[in-house]
Amino acid sequence: MPFALNIKTIIKKELKDYFDGPAGYLILLVFVLFWEFLFFRSYFIIGQASLRPMFEMLPWLFMIFIPAITMRSVSREKEEGTLEWILTHPVNEFEFVLSKFLAAIIFILVSLMLTLLVPFFSAFFGRFDIGILAGQYIGSILLGFVFVSLGVFVSSLFKSSVTSLLVSVVCCFFLVISGSELITASIPIGAAHIIERLSVISHFTSLSRGVIDLRDVLYFLSVSAVFLSLTYLSLIKNKLGNHANYYRNYKIGVGLLILITILIGITGSRIPGRIDLTEDGRYTLSEGTKKLLNSLNDIVNITVFSSERLPAQLGPLQRDVKDTLRDYQTLGKGNIIVTYKDPDSDPAARNEAAMLGIRQAQFNLIGQEEFQLKTGYLGLVVSYGDRHETIPFIRTSADLEYQLTSFISKLTVKEKKKVAFLSGHGEKSIFSDLSGFKKELDSQFTVSELELNKEDKDKKPLLGYNVLVIAGPSKEIDKKIEERILEYLGNGGSILFMADKVSIDMNSLMVKKNENSFSEFLNQFGLDINDDIVYDLRSHESVSFGGGNFRYIVPYPFWIRALKPKEISPLSSGIEAVLFPWASSISLKKEKDGITVHKIFVTSKAGGVQAEHFNIAPNQGFEPSGELNKRILSVALLGKSINNSSTNKPWRMVVTGDSDFLTDNFVKNSPENLAFGLNAVEWLAEEPYLADVKIKNLNIRRLLFRDPAQIMLLKFGTYILTLLIVFFAGLFHLLKRRRLTLKGYQI
Repeated sequence: MPFALNIKTIIKKELKDYFDGPAGYLILLVFVLFWEFLFFRSYFIIGQASLRPMFEMLPWLFMIFIPAITMRSVSREKEEGTLEWILTHPVNEFEFVLSKFLAAIIFILVSLMLTLLVPFFSAFFGRFDIGILAGQYIGSILLGFVFVSLGVFVSSLFKSSVTSLLVSVVCCFFLVISGSELITASIPIGAAHIIERLSVISHFTSLSRGVIDLRDVLYFLSVSAVFLSLTYLSLIKNKLGNHANYYRNYKIGVGLLILITILIGITGSRIPGRIDLTEDGRYTLSEGTKKLLNSLNDIVNITVFSSERLPAQLGPLQRDVKDTLRDYQTLGKGNIIVTYKDPDSDPAARNEAAMLGIRQAQFNLIGQEEFQLKTGYLGLVVSYGDRHETIPFIRTSADLEYQLTSFISKLTVKEKKKVAFLSGHGEKSIFSDLSGFKKELDSQFTVSELELNKEDKDKKPLLGYNVLVIAGPSKEIDKKIEERILEYLGNGGSILFMADKVSIDMNSLMVKKNENSFSEFLNQFGLDINDDIVYDLRSHESVSFGGGNFRYIVPYPFWIRALKPKEISPLSSGIEAVLFPWASSISLKKEKDGITVHKIFVTSKAGGVQAEHFNIAPNQGFEPSGELNKRILSVALLGKSINNSSTNKPWRMVVTGDSDFLTDNFVKNSPENLAFGLNAVEWLAEEPYLADVKIKNLNIRRLLFRDPAQIMLLKFGTYILTLLIVFFAGLFHLLKRRRLTLKGYQI
């Protein structure tokens, strides 16, 4: 086809201009290495298997990089007088523009492919979410579409490449900052929302989450089409100067295209259709939520109090809230009714919001070199009958599904299952040590402490609970109480058993054995919690150490980032790692008939133990005193019966060699611990609603390095390999050209 052949010919010509000389390779190297350098400055400090900080910088780098490669696209042809010569050949203006655009996009793709070295080598030290990576690279390509089409258009307006470069940079800069407070705070709210929706940042950020949203794709494609159409229009202006009617028709067509693009930006929030690429379905309602919504047999009302004149920066949040509520409404099959009210314009809605506990929020904005104070509403109420639950202000959509599902469960479930925390033997308290864990459980269960009396012969109080939690006892538990706990299991009970074989004095960092851990109770099930403290030389946290003005961040192998074994348990599904501080190892002694044991979390292969003589100081040199191997830290047991039990019903148990991991101090900094605790209780209660919702929002993928040498190898290895790939690719291409040149002069 002449059309395809012409485009192919011009693309080859453009790519030869990029790669036949050293300038193209130099631009490529400077862009990629500078991008990687900025990223690696914080990558290892954050310690997460995520390229989010890397792609947050990309629009600002593209703002310089892309104008540098498009500045000569058309302006050079004008400057050298070859534009008319090219267009007099069997090449029309559309083919010319499209070819220039595609050639620059190919160059952009090459640069993005070089950055794949970062996730490829990082994958040896952490597991990336492939869906999020795909969204980030797809968003980068679509962002490149807009900037390249803009650069080609600006290049068609000037003969000077330098002028084209400067104007393109300014235009790209405006597209990047147009949705920021610097611009939107200085203009009327209505115009600010339009400009925010036309900004590349909000759409690029949405795609970078791993969500391919039709609204964002349409935005990038339509904006690119507008700039390419304007380029085409500028090229045919002289050609059709004597045919005013034809030229007018072209202008009307381009004008309509621009209008359609603006309408897509303004009304984009009403366009449905998206694909969630994330591995854990982070932006798709979880199975627990779907089960709850399918079980509804009555109407649940969700009333959203949202100001129409909120700051433009909250536009993406409003869009996410509407998307989530639309999904609830769809899956609710008529039992979820969503209503939107604007308290700013409706006094009745304002009074209703105040009665329900929703107040105006204040926003500090920067505009026209001064601080501005604005107010607005963005809260919601979930109502069922005469009861309701309120979110006074929605600050993030990350935990919105969890809050909504927990509210609906709390309001609609008539009889909640009961969870009892054993007390009276030095266990962790739900009112002080485990208050955060209790707060999350309250959304779905009736939670209370239970003190068993050895003199009490009535067994009903214990048998009335669905889950019994034994959280780190440190005082002796009487044999009669042990018998009642065993009888509870035999009646089909479930136990979360968190044992502490050692106790830690945080002030002196002294360790002593806990002689009353109650761990001997597990021996009859083929388990033993050892008198040791586990450390992991590879998968662990760091701690702040020192005093006064001098503090250091040092690796601390006793705070283990426990990993999932190859045999994945339902309790660890969706959780990458859990922090176990000062945990003891679990030994599987002998298989018992009718009992199935599943490992939940283990150390890496660099796991070791300290026994007898303990030293938990952070500044010690961790030299392995014995064999390093995987150590078991948590297991799940499924039993068919209990010996000497009168009922012999199936029972469940989850065992961990540590109870501190669910205390408030550790849950605050390691939310994955909370997700595991919720998952464990729900699995034990056979009530899977909220755990998988919580896991999606709390799951953090960590980078695991054995020693600093691996960090240096990853960092500088990526630099060197990038340099070598570009160098040898350029050398191969230049030598190939040289051979062809010499071959042409042979006689």
